[in-house]
Amino acid sequence: MATPVDLRPGILKEQDPSMKLIGKLLIELGLEPIAHRKTIGAIGEVDLVFKLQRDAFVFVFIVEVSKLSSKQNQKIDHFFSRWSDPANLDRLLGELRLPGAKNMRIYVDLSRVSKDIEDTDLSSVRHHLDKADIFNRLLFRDDIAYFEKTRRIIGKWSRSDLLSFLRVPRTQTSLKAQAIQFYLGDYPAFSFVSDVMTLLDSCYIWRRLGDQKGYQRALDDARVRSLGRDIQSKKIVAFPNSILVNCEENLADMPAPSHECPKIVNIQLPTSYCSSIVVDGQHRLLGFSQIDDSELPLRHLPVIAFQKLPRKEEVRLFIDINSKQKRVDSNLTLDLKADFHWDPDQNYTEHTERIIVLIARQLSAKGPLQEKIYFGTAREDKGDKITLSTLVSIMKENQLVGGKWHYWQSKPKSEDIDEPLHQVKNLFDSLLEVFGGSASQKGFVMSNVGLRIVFRAVQILERNRRAAQCDIDEADFIKDLKRILDDDLISELRKLYGEGGSVEGTKRIVQELKRELKKRYASLELDFRRLRLETLAVSADKELRSP
Repeated sequence: MATPVDLRPGILKEQDPSMKLIGKLLIELGLEPIAHRKTIGAIGEVDLVFKLQRDAFVFVFIVEVSKLSSKQNQKIDHFFSRWSDPANLDRLLGELRLPGAKNMRIYVDLSRVSKDIEDTDLSSVRHHLDKADIFNRLLFRDDIAYFEKTRRIIGKWSRSDLLSFLRVPRTQTSLKAQAIQFYLGDYPAFSFVSDVMTLLDSCYIWRRLGDQKGYQRALDDARVRSLGRDIQSKKIVAFPNSILVNCEENLADMPAPSHECPKIVNIQLPTSYCSSIVVDGQHRLLGFSQIDDSELPLRHLPVIAFQKLPRKEEVRLFIDINSKQKRVDSNLTLDLKADFHWDPDQNYTEHTERIIVLIARQLSAKGPLQEKIYFGTAREDKGDKITLSTLVSIMKENQLVGGKWHYWQSKPKSEDIDEPLHQVKNLFDSLLEVFGGSASQKGFVMSNVGLRIVFRAVQILERNRRAAQCDIDEADFIKDLKRILDDDLISELRKLYGEGGSVEGTKRIVQELKRELKKRYASLELDFRRLRLETLAVSADKELRSP
């Protein structure tokens, strides 16, 4: 009999692209192939057979794949009838040397998508699907697309999503652990620490998928990968807040009464696949899917677990957490991170943010923005202050500090802030001097919205100067800005910012400057791609002229 190792190459080189797609997906989800295009006597051929094994428990998946659109229900009926027949099933399992193994039939219909199918479309095969004691399942093209997408993000750990969707019966495996029991409302809860391998292996996410009315949001690919990188590079060494799970089995048959809690108790932690639903913390947990398996038993997460919490209460808990929790103020986060020294070769973004925060602290202490910056600390009143996150954003995103071009830094990896501080201070000094006499103009250019537009314009000036397109400096630009910035334009810029951010606002300012001061701004270029080419040409010319 062929082993999984023998079968994998044949499946991965399968000529039928549909069968190859499904076989490859199941292999990558960690299921073991035990048959491929196997003929069982006169009964017929089976496309694929896979098994899931956990300790002594074995579960077999008999899979048929079809992409042909004609007579699908006939084919579904034929497949389920053939392999639900006890005699045929015994023959197949016997030849696979798995007599009596629990099993499920899966028909993969790649010609249809589930959302387009009405109940009446499956009426002729409904009798196969509604039998509680016989496991027959249908998967459609969009189902496969979903599991493919999830696998690309979290690898084999998306297996739990599939097993949950197929409603595969759980094993009764568990491990002994100690926990602190307490009560949330009327429900006992258990606090403990678990290794990540156990959690990834046993937890699943209850999503809105097919006819499942799950509550979890879609998996955020970028967030999972970002957390994974931070975990791997040890930028994140621990998550201080617990993930919340609801165990489908009892953790303690006789929970301690509330008057004895909190209390240290012994629990049986279920370890079967799909034995616990993640109520809160899916991205924290799945961030660990990005690191090597060998590390997972060595990594741990704090957990608060409920046992058999009613679904209604579980959903209510999810809504409460996600509608009422308040994220840490981003201004405070930036301020706190600046107290750490970041290696610019490994953490260039954090190093850049630190430099800008140090500049902001100087400006707030004794510069033109004295006590006008909001850092997010406990006793501050935000009012109409400029936020620290705005200052970091406008300098970093416009590459005035950090980035590829670091226009205001000759040494972007240095801890020295004097050079960029001088540039920033001069710009704010000019803004306050030029606009100080007009409350409406000053109120706009010194607002968070106004500064985002002004600083993008400064980046455009820097790029144009380096490309030898113009020689306008910031001081002259600010004086020219005062000439065109009336109440109507301010109102228009606020509206444009709401629709298209600083880009549209800056375009409008440049348009007005070209109209009012045509000669001075005629050559000002907004196309960054063209400016890059001009900058390269200027640099090449300088190199040719140098001795």
